[in-house]
Amino acid sequence: MHVVKDLAPLCRTRSTLARAALARIWLYLGGYRACRQVAWHRVQRLVFVCKGNICRSPYAEFRARALGLNAVSFGLDARDGRPPHPLALETALGRDVDLSAARARVQNGLAIDSGDLLLAMEPWQLRGVARLCRRSGAQCSLLGLWGGLAMPWLPDPYSDSAPTFQHCYAVIDRALDDLAARLQPVQPAPAGVVH
Repeated sequence: MHVVKDLAPLCRTRSTLARAALARIWLYLGGYRACRQVAWHRVQRLVFVCKGNICRSPYAEFRARALGLNAVSFGLDARDGRPPHPLALETALGRDVDLSAARARVQNGLAIDSGDLLLAMEPWQLRGVARLCRRSGAQCSLLGLWGGLAMPWLPDPYSDSAPTFQHCYAVIDRALDDLAARLQPVQPAPAGVVH
C-alpha cells in the first residue's frame, strides 16, 4: 500500500506506522486543511516543536538558520539544557549542520507572538501548540505538510538507527526548502540593500 510504503523508513514499530498511516489518511480526507492556510506575509519567525527538543526540532531550527530564516525550537516534554541525541549530532553534521551548540528548551522560556509560525512534528503536538497560538495570535501547522510532502506525522527517531535519522532529516530538509521559498519573497530586505 502506497500510504505505508514511504512511511516505513521512519516508523520503527507497527503502532507508529499505523498512527502515521492514519494521519496520512486524515490528511487525504481534508483533516489538516487548516494547517495549510498560512498567512505568509505575517510570518517573522519559525518555531519548531517536538517532544524532547533533542532530535527533530533542533535540526529543523539550525537548518532553517542556515537557510537564512529566523528560527527557534522547543520541546513540549523537554528537559531544559539537555544536549542533542548523539545520532542527531552525527547525522546533522553529515548534512553540514552543526548541532553542538543546541540545548533543549522548554516553551516557558520562549515568548510566542503573532509573527510566529509554530511547526509541530506530530498531530498531538499541534493540539498542544494550538493553545499557544490562540493566546498569542501566532499561526501553527505541521512541518511534514510542506515541500510537496504528505507527512502529517513525522515520527521521532530517538530510539532508532542512523538510517531513520537520515530519512527524518531528509523530510525536514525538503519541507524547509519549501518554507524558505515561500518566506524569502515576503521577508523584508536587510537595511541598505536595494532591489
